[in-house]
Amino acid sequence: AQCFEITLELSCCKYPHEEKLPFFWNKNKASLIEYIKQVHLGVKGQVFDQNGNPLPNVIVEVQDRKHICPYRTNKFGEYYLLLLPGSYVINVTVPGHNPYLTKVVIPEKSQNFSALKKDILLPFRRQLDSIPVSNPSCPKIPLYSDLPSHSAATKPGLFFFLVTVFHMFV
Repeated sequence: AQCFEITLELSCCKYPHEEKLPFFWNKNKASLIEYIKQVHLGVKGQVFDQNGNPLPNVIVEVQDRKHICPYRTNKFGEYYLLLLPGSYVINVTVPGHNPYLTKVVIPEKSQNFSALKKDILLPFRRQLDSIPVSNPSCPKIPLYSDLPSHSAATKPGLFFFLVTVFHMFV
């Protein structure tokens, strides 16, 4: 579901003493809150048929972007796409029907820290009894598992450089 996980390390010490925690919080609070606000960039909504019924398992994606794992609506027809500010064409695909395209403009600043709300009403002439659930759109084996790791931990020179730079400014 387009989940992005991150790890934030605010100190070179993995387990700082309890009395140091307020210092790290105060030093990084504003930056962390601004970062958290970024999760609300994008567009969200529901996909409905002509009769107002939510449509599950519908592919919702940005046109002309290749996705390893295209986003599918949940059982309530809900979707969410994390997008930077700009103009996009959203491609909504229901199995057995022609794709439906709609344009969205993501503003520079989100209102009330919420993604742009865009419900999509598909122009079907009849109610869909059910939308077949196809095979998962995500591969079971990661596509890039055979590539060498790009982690700084596997490159000692880069790791020591980053540690040195960090200690110069702390």
